[in-house]
Amino acid sequence: MWGAVKDRLPYLALPNMVDLRDQLIGPEFKFNLKGEIQLEKKEDMRKRGLASPDIADALALTFARPVFPRAYDDLTGRGDHLVLSDYNPYSKEAMEGLPLPEATGRYYASGWARLKPEYE
Repeated sequence: MWGAVKDRLPYLALPNMVDLRDQLIGPEFKFNLKGEIQLEKKEDMRKRGLASPDIADALALTFARPVFPRAYDDLTGRGDHLVLSDYNPYSKEAMEGLPLPEATGRYYASGWARLKPEYE
């Protein structure tokens, strides 16, 4: 996750926070036997007089799962992520607080077609 932050740092709009900057540059690293980057342990950072990089960790956690373009993340196969509904918040019934005729209509949420194929 920290590697993803490092790779995307030039493209991120981060707040101008001294704490975040210090936490991003504070941890040292080394290479393990597999040639992978190993970040410094927090206890070793404490021994050097640095605080735990909580804010930088929170930023890194936003990269815990990859984000795919919507075209590849659609479980319905329709290429959109909208919930299709007949609900009209400005209909006469909705404005007057009456029962809504469209409340009995069907709607599709992302993933519905894959979860309930018998309803498609």
